[in-house]
Amino acid sequence: RRYGTIYKSQHMSDDDYSLPPSSASSSSSSSSSSSSSKGKRKAESSETPTSKRQAGENLLQEIWDTKLPAEAYDEDGEVIIYDNCNDIRRKIKKFLQDYTEKGVTQTAVLRLLKVNSNSFGRFMKLKGPASGAENNSYSAFYEFFEKLRVKEKKPKSAGRKKAEQEFANGFERMDQSKLGCWMLPGEIPPTIAEMMHARAGTS
Repeated sequence: RRYGTIYKSQHMSDDDYSLPPSSASSSSSSSSSSSSSKGKRKAESSETPTSKRQAGENLLQEIWDTKLPAEAYDEDGEVIIYDNCNDIRRKIKKFLQDYTEKGVTQTAVLRLLKVNSNSFGRFMKLKGPASGAENNSYSAFYEFFEKLRVKEKKPKSAGRKKAEQEFANGFERMDQSKLGCWMLPGEIPPTIAEMMHARAGTS
């Protein structure tokens, strides 16, 4: 298998008190300005931290509810992956940076994807195209970003198309530490990419 979130004025009669025209105008203007300021402050404070956080969670759910085409999954119902681990780590960092203002939090994303925070932390610290391939964060976030791409109606990148050509069944979920090969004395060790291609049966 090949992988690749009034002043209520006190009513007074004219006999009790009478304001000069200029004072009355000033009072009216002041009252209007005060009311406008109060309205502005109310509007600014209408989005509480809780409502912003809820908005972020709603957005995440909308993304996750996006349907992928049947060909995005293998015969076992597992999503077929065409991004390596480094790609996913880069996308995670950019997504969290770009969507923080929309109320999205790392905790909410991990909860939605059912990814353990400790496992996620280990995945993000790794380096290498296949480092962390067996970590649940890898496949869960790949599927999430693929749904985001479809939701936003964005085309596949050139790199994505190339990966689909070179790895017919996607990248194998085997950690980089387990990739290896037999070598004869004097031979030059293959790169990780070359070993990934070898396991996928591609050159």
